[in-house]
Amino acid sequence: MYWYLLNLTSIRVPGLNITQNGFSQCNKKCGKCYTDSGSSWISLPLPESQCNDILSGKSDVLKKESMLLDIEGVNGTTITLSLPLLWLSEQFLFGHVVCTGTSGIFMLGFPIFQYYYLAYDMGSNTVTFVDLPLSNETQAFID
Repeated sequence: MYWYLLNLTSIRVPGLNITQNGFSQCNKKCGKCYTDSGSSWISLPLPESQCNDILSGKSDVLKKESMLLDIEGVNGTTITLSLPLLWLSEQFLFGHVVCTGTSGIFMLGFPIFQYYYLAYDMGSNTVTFVDLPLSNETQAFID
């Protein structure tokens, strides 16, 4: 059942000079970092205070910045997922984003499907993230 496990290496918000790394709970033996399309939330291994700083920031920052999630890919490559802070802030207000502390779980639930297609390959024990093309209306709203 390793096909849904993820190895998160860092969470970054470059415009706010925030970098969090060293997620020892994300090794494949522990099972605390994964994707689950059946869950209606995203769990971030960040302290609550840092999450509040990021997700309740000034509107100009929320409109321009994204949270970057670096995940170890096949053969040690790095996959970077980009999630707009404005969207994350909205999801946070709806209760779809929770912060679990630096040793807590990292889980990408159903909301991630608004930005990425996920293809699970159970034969190779891998998951592939593919950018989801946004509608013109959604892109205009973000811009």
